[in-house]
Amino acid sequence: MSTPKFSLNKSALKLVNKLIDNSDKYDVVIEKLRSGTTLIDAGIKARGGFQLAVMVTEICLGGYGNASISPVQYGDTVLPSVFVTTDYPALSTLGSQLSGWRIAESDYVAFASGPARALAMKPMELYEKLAYKEESETAVLVLETEKTPSENLIRQIANACGVSTKNLYLILFSANSMTGAIQACGRIVEVGMHKLERLGLDPIATKHAWGYAPIVPMSLTSFETKARANDAIRFGGVTSFTVEYEDENQLNVIVNQASASSSKMLEEAKRLAEHDLRYRDIFKETGYDPQKIDPDIFAPAIVAANNLKTGNSFRSGTQEIDAIKRLMGIS
Repeated sequence: MSTPKFSLNKSALKLVNKLIDNSDKYDVVIEKLRSGTTLIDAGIKARGGFQLAVMVTEICLGGYGNASISPVQYGDTVLPSVFVTTDYPALSTLGSQLSGWRIAESDYVAFASGPARALAMKPMELYEKLAYKEESETAVLVLETEKTPSENLIRQIANACGVSTKNLYLILFSANSMTGAIQACGRIVEVGMHKLERLGLDPIATKHAWGYAPIVPMSLTSFETKARANDAIRFGGVTSFTVEYEDENQLNVIVNQASASSSKMLEEAKRLAEHDLRYRDIFKETGYDPQKIDPDIFAPAIVAANNLKTGNSFRSGTQEIDAIKRLMGIS
């Protein structure tokens, strides 16, 4: 795959400038630091809303994906859901939206996503697999965090991206905000793409993708809201990928392993508990050790793929309607 004639950061910057120019409409707080870095509060002190959350989701996708919110029926219940489409699935999700950069300093921690990851090559092996090298004098990074990073940490981020601090744009939000909750569910295609890639599918073979997941209500804590988003994708998320794949038998095997129901750990825990386990329960059972969580549980409820080489389609998984209702507090 040759380097495309576009830049994820330059594309995302158009959306960032739209946020800045319409800060009242999107209810964001803009701050220009002495270093020149632009901070956009999209969900720490700022209230935000549906439109802002959609915009942040599209910025996370590097401007090469679209998000929208619409009602979707789950069994006999209609829920607001975030719908995502992209014609650049590998780059927009794995190359940009994936939360693949943990930024920390002393007691400060932030999980970073967005196109600036491609400049910092976080993680490098993923960009090598994508055969992609980003070129941009501007960096756009989205931080899931509870507070503003220090000036020293901001300089470190700029240096890692190879840009001047005055050309760095940071979008900040708490996981327990409307922006945080909706954009987390808006990672539905990225979660499916990441699972397929982990199972051995060449991400470059994906040409188009769409997906949707129910939007979860916020909770009292950031952890609970993030856990609910994981559950929403696992119980109700639907993804579909258009691919060009030579080995159709391998494609069939991969798709059959790609949905959340493929997790043996999850199925055994469900059998023992006699009900669908929430992510918070699974995390507790591991002694709150993320390394002990079966990575197979991070997957959509349904994964489908259509092979352009043959016209054949493959599908696995099913939605857990009762589990979705319990997650949403619907009796």
